[in-house]
Amino acid sequence: MALKFAQDSVSRINSELESHSDSEAELGEELTKLKAVATAVAASAKNVLEQASKEQALIQSSRKDQQLATKIIEQATTIIKDLGQSNGLADSSAITAIDLADSAKVLGALASAKNMLVAQTKAAEGFDKEASTKAKRVGQAALILTQTQESEQHNLELAKDDHSSQRLRAVEDKRLYDTDVQDAMSYSQKIEDSCKADANTWSNQQRAAQEHALEDADKALEGKLVELKSIGPGLRGSDASQAKPPAADLTPMQRAAMEMGVSSD
Repeated sequence: MALKFAQDSVSRINSELESHSDSEAELGEELTKLKAVATAVAASAKNVLEQASKEQALIQSSRKDQQLATKIIEQATTIIKDLGQSNGLADSSAITAIDLADSAKVLGALASAKNMLVAQTKAAEGFDKEASTKAKRVGQAALILTQTQESEQHNLELAKDDHSSQRLRAVEDKRLYDTDVQDAMSYSQKIEDSCKADANTWSNQQRAAQEHALEDADKALEGKLVELKSIGPGLRGSDASQAKPPAADLTPMQRAAMEMGVSSD
């Protein structure tokens, strides 16, 4: 029973070891995949933020150029207007720098260009704000996802460590149960050897007693055993607890039966 219990325990421990090893392998694969995803997410978020930063820098640069162009147009408009007023006050025989009709066209073109630049500047501000908002959202989403992945990674590592600890304990338990199996097998072998020795001894004793009984019976049949003690053992291996009749009054067959403990009645 001790041997069977130890062997069953070893089988159970082997199953547990296999289960823990499989779980560790699966968790290891999950951790590898999770780390790969986390790396890809971090790289994507970094790329998006870099692109958003470049876009914001470009928008700001364009806005500065637009603001500068607006100032240039305003300055040119002021100059042209000043020249027109100067030409109106000048003598009619003087050579004018700019014809009044052409001046009106130029001023109209400059005003249109200024309006376009102002509209682009406002649009650029909207683009800048939108790019900043999107970059911020991407950064927040990446941060939340990274935190979630870190939490999941932490849980997987804890689970893997737990299976590893249980596997190590199972290895130690298996070593102890293997020792129990060896001890039980050794004890069982000793019992088997002892039982064989005892059985052989008892068998030899029985065989010797039977041989002696046959020898005595043979002697009795030949008439060599003439006298028997009234008290004490008679034929070797027979029960002499009961009183026996004198051998002189018995036939040789009766004497043989009496020596072998066989009733002659």
